[in-house]
Amino acid sequence: MQNNLSKIIGLTGSSGSGKSTVARMLSEMGAHVIDVDKAGHRVIAPGGAAFAEVVAAFGTAERKELGAIVFADEAKRRLLEGIVHPLMVREVAEEARKVQGLCVIDAALLFEMGLDGVCDEVWLVKADAGVMLERIVARDGVGKEAAEARLRSLREKDVGVAQVVIVNNGSLGELRGVVEAAVRNLPYFATCDILRLGQK
Repeated sequence: MQNNLSKIIGLTGSSGSGKSTVARMLSEMGAHVIDVDKAGHRVIAPGGAAFAEVVAAFGTAERKELGAIVFADEAKRRLLEGIVHPLMVREVAEEARKVQGLCVIDAALLFEMGLDGVCDEVWLVKADAGVMLERIVARDGVGKEAAEARLRSLREKDVGVAQVVIVNNGSLGELRGVVEAAVRNLPYFATCDILRLGQK
């Protein structure tokens, strides 16, 4: 828990929901955004905290090769996550607790990694399945069947565990309005000049 001048928000959502877009908007407003995926890249990079253990377990720490190894092997995926997730959580938590102001932890696996325990509150970005499907096809250049398979593999995020639910079925302008409204509901930040609302 942070002091009154700081707040940690955990931001999560499924692929195609627009989570990364919300993170970008919050960054533009002045929030300090921590990309958990980038923390994962750092810990398995040469010299990173997990590099030696990952190489010992899998013979490589190259991300594409690791992805191919764990994609169809649940046991290996759990092994990899068991190595890297605690180190990622430690790094992200240390960074978040140093922030004076609004900090946003951008994490698709926020709950699965236990990062929600670091946060003062959780924001969930969600969209209708058809909307997410269209976005995945457009963003990743995959066919509809591949996008549908990707969506089926995702566990639906539970809206009941989030303090703020951002529904993103419309335009970028509509989304930004919802995000700004959510920020204005935060005590202190609604009236301070840390956030540059409406400037972008």
